[in-house]
Amino acid sequence: MTPGWCQRAFRGEARQLQEVRRYVGGLLTDCPDRDAVITCVAELASNAIMHTHSGNGGTFVVHVQRSTNELRIAVADAGAATQPTIRIAETENLLEGGRGLAIVAALSEQMGVDGDARGRTVWAEFRWPEQQSVARTSPEVEPSRALVELGTKFGAWVCWFGNQTRQWWAMPRMPKPLLISASSAHDLAHRIALIEQSGT
Repeated sequence: MTPGWCQRAFRGEARQLQEVRRYVGGLLTDCPDRDAVITCVAELASNAIMHTHSGNGGTFVVHVQRSTNELRIAVADAGAATQPTIRIAETENLLEGGRGLAIVAALSEQMGVDGDARGRTVWAEFRWPEQQSVARTSPEVEPSRALVELGTKFGAWVCWFGNQTRQWWAMPRMPKPLLISASSAHDLAHRIALIEQSGT
């Protein structure tokens, strides 16, 4: 995606999430934080479907705005009676309702909510050094092999690397109020193994 602005409306149905991923991924083929951005958009779209009027026969709109070394994503929904609660992922013990937004907060530079019960926009911003404005290929900054190894060893966990935070993150696939981080893939694997051994 060259610098500019794009948007697309989607039906408020869970089966649209895969299309959202394809749409955003296709726009960001050279983005340093492509995987993180796709993950965040999917989480915001899922929240719109599950927790707003968009999921009751309505629609939501995905916005993508990019400059040379900055990117802003946003999901505009049809509104809901309750305000989304953003919990910054600084603790392992997160309420289940904040899991999706905690992921977005962990992966993005900053995030926020605009609007009211008639319609809200939840957004997240990403930044990277200008020299990294093309896709990263170094295993050190795009640790795809380590992600594959983690996924193979710990299939019950979702693992990712946050380019903004420079931290490794994981959360169990089953609904548990748990989000953990570590400074390396090795340390993350060790933490997951200890949690699995303790049965917590």
